[in-house]
Amino acid sequence: MNRIPTTSPNTFHTLAASLLCALMLGFSAQAQSVSLLNKSLNDAVRRAQLWGDVPLTSSFCVRPVHASRALGIENPFGLDPHYDFSGQVDTLSIGDDPIFRNYGQPLVLQAWEAYTDTSMGWNLDWKQPVLPRFNAHPYFTGAKQAWLQLRSTPYVSRIQFNSHHDYGWQDGPMIPNKGLQTYTNFGVWGRVGFLEFQYAPEKVYAANEDVPAPGVRGNMGDHPDRFGTEPYARTFSGQSYVKVHVGPLAAGISSENVYWGPGRFAGIVMSDNAPGMGHFTVESAKPLKTKWGTLEGQFLTGNKMHSGFLYSRGPTPDGSSLSEVERTPQMDSVFSVFTGAVGVWNPIWFPGMSLGITREIWTDGPVATDSKPWDYIALFYSNPFRGSGGGTQANIDQMASMFFRYVMPESHAEVYGEYGFDDNRYDLEDMLVSPEHSRAYLIGFHKIHPLKEKTEFMELTYEVTQIEGSKEMINRIQFGYPVFYDSDYNHYGQQIGAGIGNGSNQWILNIDHVKNTRRIGFVYERIARNNDLLYSRNVPWVATWYGFDFTKKYIESSLGLNYEERFGPILVWGKALLTQTYNWNYWYDPAGTGSPMRANGYNFKSLNLFSGITLLL
Repeated sequence: MNRIPTTSPNTFHTLAASLLCALMLGFSAQAQSVSLLNKSLNDAVRRAQLWGDVPLTSSFCVRPVHASRALGIENPFGLDPHYDFSGQVDTLSIGDDPIFRNYGQPLVLQAWEAYTDTSMGWNLDWKQPVLPRFNAHPYFTGAKQAWLQLRSTPYVSRIQFNSHHDYGWQDGPMIPNKGLQTYTNFGVWGRVGFLEFQYAPEKVYAANEDVPAPGVRGNMGDHPDRFGTEPYARTFSGQSYVKVHVGPLAAGISSENVYWGPGRFAGIVMSDNAPGMGHFTVESAKPLKTKWGTLEGQFLTGNKMHSGFLYSRGPTPDGSSLSEVERTPQMDSVFSVFTGAVGVWNPIWFPGMSLGITREIWTDGPVATDSKPWDYIALFYSNPFRGSGGGTQANIDQMASMFFRYVMPESHAEVYGEYGFDDNRYDLEDMLVSPEHSRAYLIGFHKIHPLKEKTEFMELTYEVTQIEGSKEMINRIQFGYPVFYDSDYNHYGQQIGAGIGNGSNQWILNIDHVKNTRRIGFVYERIARNNDLLYSRNVPWVATWYGFDFTKKYIESSLGLNYEERFGPILVWGKALLTQTYNWNYWYDPAGTGSPMRANGYNFKSLNLFSGITLLL
């Protein structure tokens, strides 16, 4: 279970140094679970399915994906020139993706081998892993696969910089931050027979610089707009787990980030936006084969932790500044119980199609002291209509979604969508008559257009996420606040689902050109921040000299560049955005006469930089 804080920086550095020394003595450069926070590798594996080189039976809608069990890839970081799914899993890779190609060839004793690569300008053979791997000889089991394995996970480092205010999400334990922020992740993976484990802690440091005092703060959930007034430094157990494998199933404890649904840039009900939640899990490590197709799923239960900060909510009646967010250590132990499940069906009659459904239930607020362990699986006996049911001694909230993903390898394309709602329906009639109340949805399209087979291609991604409440919120206000994320759906102060959060919308367009090991392209992002505050009249100073100013939405429009390139075992990536912000945090001058249409807004341009490096040890 994550705590704030858990480990001092000195302790963490000592641990990392000790781990690195151990790895130098004989661990390998491979891992079995494709971490959600390793964006480049996730994209490469997903592209491989669009190329037709990864089985369609894996939906990529229950992530992280187990590389060797679900995809038949023993070394997801070693992308050989060709695919071969004939059962020789120890020689498989995810193929010709140029970002990773030619890394992870069969191990030889030498870690380095001199040669000249004129195309890359390197004088060392980076095709070999930096560190050797350690596998017990199969003689001990008589099986093809080693009984004992120890391997290093990649070293992942990420850096963000926001010049004016927080921007960026779907980044795990990284927080909303102005200024510089860093993230590191490194660890070890191992397997002893049917027992698999990974220890990959995460370290976050954020400058957490001061911003102009907010005029509006959300009135629902534990999501501080600033994490205190001091620099923020935390250590989390991160992408760590211990699991037991029995056939196609696995069970254990984990603090990994979990992602349900097909989205690339957002997940409505479960994503990598917040730190990983400590949880117990039962899951399908690989698709289960049936005569009707394959099945995937996961059940998990754990604790959603409080951020450890308290603050006054807004807005103030006159639009004046709000008090600072205060660090409150006694809140660190406050939690609520979370239980969720997802199921995915890949019908045998429709190759490439994945159909899924999720359900989540959690206690709205802290759990009573007399709650029982059985309460953690209340999902299975809670009532989906009227009251939520369940056995916990606290208020219950629940959420559900359904989604699809259709992969077309012949066209190197995929289309996907998800629709969810965050409120009980009174009965079946209510569900059929008003399905859009408290709803959110996501839809996306992803296409690869080859120019020179797999060595050069164009890649297009378009994704829209709509969290803003529908018109039903006007009719049903007497029953509460019927919008998506209508209560505390946060972990350590960040949304478990879509990072844009309450009442917000986004659409993203990426167009990239990939040639050999280099990717470069442009991105356009448009974010509407918490429109629900405006439409529910929680922005009290919208009245201007000429009446209600309907233009005063908090909007961010960003245009930028994507870059990614591999230098041997080193993968670097970056994104630079120039952002035009309109009516920042709903601040503007109601008395201003900027034009006949609108009052003067707090409008400005800012720079947002995101970069990272992955070292495939």
